[in-house]
Amino acid sequence: MIATISQNLTFKFSLKIIFLFLLLSNCIASSIRKLEFQKGENLNMQNRFAIHWIGFHKYKAEKKIIEYKLQSMGIEENPQAPFVLEIILEEQKALYNHKLLHFLNFWATLFSGSLIPYYTRTDHIVRIHIRSNVQIQFQSDTKLGLDQWRGILLLPFMPFYWPSSEFNSNLTGAIEEGLKTDEQSDSQ
Repeated sequence: MIATISQNLTFKFSLKIIFLFLLLSNCIASSIRKLEFQKGENLNMQNRFAIHWIGFHKYKAEKKIIEYKLQSMGIEENPQAPFVLEIILEEQKALYNHKLLHFLNFWATLFSGSLIPYYTRTDHIVRIHIRSNVQIQFQSDTKLGLDQWRGILLLPFMPFYWPSSEFNSNLTGAIEEGLKTDEQSDSQ
């Protein structure tokens, strides 16, 4: 009898852990990318650059993905190269148009057991500079937005819209789009 009670308590505890995991991990995202600014001369992107990474101290996995993307684009790293490729990732403070609604959304999600999804937004800017010792030859700014929803009802969509995979694809797209000059875009 004691073994049955122990098994029953273990089963209930396991169910609570599984429910808590599902409650906290049901997250989906959609991403937005917009090239805000681009200017500079048409450089040969099949080139070697000294690459400087700025703002990637919390994004080490994303840095590796971008390195792979640059290699696939034919861009190689060489610390002695005459041109420097700066890739800057800036995290922006999320601004919500209706702060009261966002606050109420948090409490509604909490009290509904996440039946009402919780909404958050993260914004980043990817700045790309190619410079020589004298001046900036090329620059572009791309704005990235990631809208995220957390809630138990989103479980079926998780495999298709997982936030980190959405952010990574948005980031690599921003690098590719940001390094294309107007002349390269027109020729494709």
